[in-house]
This record gives sequence, structure tokens and C-alpha cells, in this order.
Amino acid sequence: MVRASHCFTHTRGAVLLAVVLSLLAVLVAPGAESQTDQAIATIREQAVAGDPQAQYQLGRAFDQGEGGPQHTAEAVRHGRSVKDSQMVRAINWLTHTRGAVLLSVVLSLLAVLIASGAKSETDQRIATIREKATAGDPEAQYQLGRAFQHGEGVPQDKAEAVRWFQMAAEQGHPNAQTMLGLKYEFGEGVTQDSAEAVRWLRKAAEQGHADAQYILGGLYREGQGLTQDDAEADRWFRLAAEQGDADAQFSLGAMYLNSEGVTQDTAEAVRWFRLAAEQGHATAQFYLAIMYAKGEGVAQDTVEAVRWIRMAAEQGHPDAQTMLGLMDEYGEGVTDDSAEAVRRYRTAAEQGHAAAQYDLGRMYHFGMGVTQDTAEAARWYRKAAEQGDADAQYNLGRMYHKGEGVAQDTAEAVRWYRKAAEQGDAYAQFDLAAMYAEGEGVAQDEAEAVRWLRMAGEQGDAAAQYNLGLIYKKGEGVAQDDAEAVHWFRMAAEQGHPGAQYYLGVMYYKGEGVAQDTAEAVRWSRMAAEQGHPDARTMLGLMDEYGEGVTHDSARTVRWVRIAAEQGNAEAQTVLGMMYHNGEGVTQDTAEAVRWFRKAAEQGNAAAQFNLAEMYAMGEGGLERSGAVAADWYFKAGESFLRAGHTDQVLLCVEHIRNLPGLGLTVPNSFLADKLLKQIH
Repeated sequence: MVRASHCFTHTRGAVLLAVVLSLLAVLVAPGAESQTDQAIATIREQAVAGDPQAQYQLGRAFDQGEGGPQHTAEAVRHGRSVKDSQMVRAINWLTHTRGAVLLSVVLSLLAVLIASGAKSETDQRIATIREKATAGDPEAQYQLGRAFQHGEGVPQDKAEAVRWFQMAAEQGHPNAQTMLGLKYEFGEGVTQDSAEAVRWLRKAAEQGHADAQYILGGLYREGQGLTQDDAEADRWFRLAAEQGDADAQFSLGAMYLNSEGVTQDTAEAVRWFRLAAEQGHATAQFYLAIMYAKGEGVAQDTVEAVRWIRMAAEQGHPDAQTMLGLMDEYGEGVTDDSAEAVRRYRTAAEQGHAAAQYDLGRMYHFGMGVTQDTAEAARWYRKAAEQGDADAQYNLGRMYHKGEGVAQDTAEAVRWYRKAAEQGDAYAQFDLAAMYAEGEGVAQDEAEAVRWLRMAGEQGDAAAQYNLGLIYKKGEGVAQDDAEAVHWFRMAAEQGHPGAQYYLGVMYYKGEGVAQDTAEAVRWSRMAAEQGHPDARTMLGLMDEYGEGVTHDSARTVRWVRIAAEQGNAEAQTVLGMMYHNGEGVTQDTAEAVRWFRKAAEQGNAAAQFNLAEMYAMGEGGLERSGAVAADWYFKAGESFLRAGHTDQVLLCVEHIRNLPGLGLTVPNSFLADKLLKQIH
């Protein structure tokens, strides 16, 4: 075999290639029966003429029964005739190896041949280049530098590459100047020196070298090795872009989009993005798609946006893959397809794209386009969170807080909330504030809770603003301050938060932290009431009832109060009971009054408890008159008034208990009355 290889590698050119390919065809190429017959006839003719290879092949054909009946004797005869041939010994070894092994061996021989020829040609080429380079030819010096740079035909040697680049660069060769500039910029084969990098890049750029112009523009944009200068960056990018450099065209588009060194011009941004995109620049395709999606600098066109997004995605651009996933998920410009969205997200996520990892986690979390799997959701959230994605950090914190997909761990929840909160995520700031307020996963700290809540509130989070209003109104963790409470309630109320709207109405009604203004109280209460806030509906009904800030209208009062009462608001239930008792805005119905008073009384409403006691004492609303039941409700009302700090109302309950006629009483009136009085003192 060694002798055969030796023979092969020293046979040159097309003749040897033809021999190997012929051998390959003879050994492994099956064909139709007619082709085999023709091949056997040719081999027989060559064998008779004394060709040892043909004699062996004919012997093998008789042995295998190929092209005719198997004939062992004939096989032996032809095989012996080539017994002493070195070439046939090699072929004999080859042909007794079947299938893939045989093919592999022949292809290996072919590879040796090609490599040998290529190596020889490379050696010859390098020798020619070296000769010219040594003689001072700048192009040859540049090419020799590239050879040392990549280890092509010579051992790789970055320092030697620099030496040859330097020689060519000093003769004004722009490619060599650009390469030398990059070598100095990255300290490859030479000591890193940004100033020297800029010097050589500028020489090439001033000769019109597009790559150097683009790189120099980037250095000006970032301020590397020179003073940062957007206008100068724009100048160099433009020179390269006008020569068709796609990277420069994209960068110039980005500068027009972000008004860096130029006046913002979205139409001009689109123009440069398009030029780069049409050359296949994936990031430019992505940006162009965004411009079409938003209608910036070009008429909005979702179909065109999808077309460019798809082009970028097909090149593996992770942002484009993620964006296409979002469009698939929400059916924007494409058919709504959550499963396809998952596929897109996964492709980008597996490239390490943090936003796609977050989105893939979200799909697993909620079972969209894939079977719900909270453990898998947590896995993808973690990958994105570890890359600093604030949304993923927040969601991972929520999963640790609730024990979804991971073991519940409030300390770990706090850790991830904090990471997201420190990046300015308002939801994370709000939840971190709640953890400090409750002492979950961290030591309880009201001041720290207020600090994080304020951060979220200052970012416009309505829930945080509402809670800050409550904190300042009640003085929890901060000095009580009605004016500050009004400030935060107003910010949340203007965003439509019903609780904040209600409290702002109360503050205007009472004149706390703001000048009293019943009309303004009605306005804010109405906004909250229309969103279903029960306390606001009750307040609006009462203001309507007493004509405060609005013209009195009993029917309208009943409408507002009934909605709140049916939602379980005890105060509204009490007011509605009174309206049925007195026949205001409704037909008088004392039984209906009792029904509403009882609902409110059972929730601990003092006024309802007192009114229900009165009706038992009088036997109204279909109730059987009972001093015992009346006394019990008066006593409950007295305790409720006492908790609210209404001492005068407690004394009124004491007086009513003592005045009961004694119907059905099991204990003296004075006992319950004295018990209430003792609680006052």
C-alpha cells in the first residue's frame, strides 16, 4: 500500500486524477446490467492484451459472478497472472474491502493527491510572493503579511505579519495600512496603541479605502484613540457609505435615526438602512422592518415590515427572530400562530438572545404555543435574568415568591426583585417595597419600603402612587402629611386608578391637604364610581342625597347607592335601608329596610346595627317586637361606635338600652348599659 501511495503522490496533474476516478468508478460504481456487460467486455479486452489491472478485475468478476456466471477456475487463472504486480497488490487490498470502507480509502487517496498538488502550488505561490516582497513590491508584502496572519503556506506568525504589513503600509498600500491600523488597535503582533491605529487608518481612509473610512468613523463615534466627535464620525461613515459599504450605510442610517452628529431625519435613516439592507445587511434589514412597522420615515406597512424582518431572521439575526416571534404570537402582519412564535423564540434563545429567552420562558409559563411547564419557564427566565434582562429577573422573582416551577424561597425572590428594581423596573420596585413592608425574605423595614415605593411612584406606577397616598394619609413609616397624600392620590387618579380617585374626592370633600371643594369631590367620586368603586358610589349617593356639590336627586341617589350596596358596601347598604325606611327615591318598604340594615349590621356597621335595634324595639318591617334582640343590637352598635371613637353615639346606645320596655329581656337593662359605660371609662 505504501508503494501504491508513493506512486500516486508522485504522478502529476490530470492524468493521475483520471486514473483514480476511473479506479473509483470500476470499484464502487454500480450500474445497469448493460453498463456492467460493457465494462466486463472492456476489461476482458485489456486483460487479453496483458494489462495486469484488467486481468485482476476480470478474475474478480468471474469470482463474484459479475457480468456472467460465476467461474472460480477462470478467476484463479486471471488472478495468478497478476500475482507479482505491486500495483495489483494495492488494488487487491482495496477491492477486498467493501462498501463505505472501500469508498473511504479511495477518497482518502484522492484527498492526498489533491492536497499534495495544492500544497505544492501554495509553496510555489508563497515562494513567488516572498521573492517579490523582498524586492520591495508593496502588494506582495501585503499578501505575505496575510499569509503569516492566517498561516497559509507559512507558519502562522502575527508579529511577522505586522512586519510585512508595515513595509507595504509605508509604501502607501491602503489595504496594508488598514490591516496595520487594526493590529495596533487590538494589540495583535504588536503593542496596543490606539493613537498609532488611528494614524494608519487615517492614511488608508484618506486614500478612499472604504473599510478604513468605516472603521475610522466608528472610532470617532466611540471616542477610541481620539476625541469623540459625532460630526467627524458622520463624515467618514458617509464617505464609506457612498462607496457602497453596507456597514457604513447602516451606521449612517442609525446616526440619522438617533440625531448623532446630524439633524434627526427618519426618511434619510430609511434611505441608508435600505441601501445596506438590499446588500443583505441583517441588522439594517431589522431596522428597516422596525421603521415600516412604526411608520417612521416611510408609510406604515406591516406587510413590508414582515418581509424585511423575515429576511433578517433567515440570516440568523436574533432580534429579528424574536420580533418575528412576537408578530407570530400577536398576529401582527402574519397569521396568529403561537407555536410558530415559540419556534422563533427558541431559535434566538438558543443563540443566547436574552429577550428571546424571556419570551420563550413566558410562553412556557402561560402555556402559549407549547404545553405549560413552569419549571421550563423558570429555566429560560433564569438564562435571560443572568444576562441582566429586568423583565426576566422580575418574573423569576415572582416564581420564587409563589413557588412556581421552583421551590418557594422569599429570600431568593427578594434577590431577583432587587436586581430588576435596581434597573428601574417599577413592578419589581413595588413588589420589593411590599417585601420590606411585610418582612418577607428580608428584615421588615418601613423606611426601605417607602423608598422603593417612591421609586416606582416616580416612574408613574399608579399602584405605587396610590399606596404612597395611603401611607402619607395614615402616617405609616413617614410623618403624616395630607398635602403629600393629595399629591400622590392625584398622580394615580389622573391615570385612572379608582381607589386614588375616591380618596382624592374624600380629601376635597373634607378639605384635607387641599382647599375644600364639594364640586371637585363630586367629580373625582363620580370617576371612581363609574369604574365600580363601591365606597365612591356610596359617597356620591350621600352627596346626592344631601345636595352637596350636586342638585339633590333621590332617584339618582338610590341608583348609585344600590350598585354599591349590591357589591357588599356596608355604608351603602345602611343608606339604602334608610331610603326604603323613609320612602326616599323609592316606595317605602320597611321590610326591605330591615333586609339592608341586617346586611350592613352583620358587617359591623354601627349605624345599621343601631337602626336594626330600633326596628326590633318598635316591631317594624315585619319583625316581632323584642326588647332582648333590640338590646343585643344596641349593645353591638355601642361597641362599634366605641371602636370608631364616637363616644356620644355610645352614650345614645346606653340611653336606648335603659329605656327599653323589658320585653323578652333575660338580663336587666342596666347590666348591658353599665357594661358599655365601663368600656368608655
